[in-house]
Amino acid sequence: MQVGGAIGLSVLATLATRRTGDLRAGGESAAAALNSGYHLAYLVGAALVVFALVAAIGVLRPAPAAEAEAAGDPEFTMPTTLTPSCAIGGCSAPRADR
Repeated sequence: MQVGGAIGLSVLATLATRRTGDLRAGGESAAAALNSGYHLAYLVGAALVVFALVAAIGVLRPAPAAEAEAAGDPEFTMPTTLTPSCAIGGCSAPRADR
């Protein structure tokens, strides 16, 4: 996840820098060119966020337990207690490989 964020930031920074440089070469003031470069980067970033939300809504589905609970399935019951993980405190049940 960190690599994706770094790549995304570098793409947005490249877009902003290129836009700023192009406008400066065209005679715009430094402040106006820089503002336009950042504006482009923010618009592209916002568009990518909207795309990610649409993709997540389209791809992700609720877990089967959540569907059964929402449907009022009488066979479905939520556990009332959680058992500790073997990785945290060790298992009290014998393992098959011993």
